[in-house]
Amino acid sequence: MLKRRMIRLLEKLIIQRDDIHREHGSSLRYTQDYQKRLSIIRKVLVQEKKLFEGQKVSDRIVSIDRHYVRPIVRARRQNPSSSVQRLITYR
Repeated sequence: MLKRRMIRLLEKLIIQRDDIHREHGSSLRYTQDYQKRLSIIRKVLVQEKKLFEGQKVSDRIVSIDRHYVRPIVRARRQNPSSSVQRLITYR
């Protein structure tokens, strides 16, 4: 429930930002860094919506500041009993 509310809040903030840009866009100046961060935030919002709906997301962004960082995929640990059985059978 909290995640859904956070997604909706972020959507609302982006809509408000777009409205302000529409009204006062000619007098506003955005830095290149700001525009880049905004595009990353929009991508994260789309990815979070997909994750919330239960869809898989490839190339997921985990940090807005370091958008090139991806999650670490860790292999599952083997069942400890199976490795013990292998040791017994190899002897």
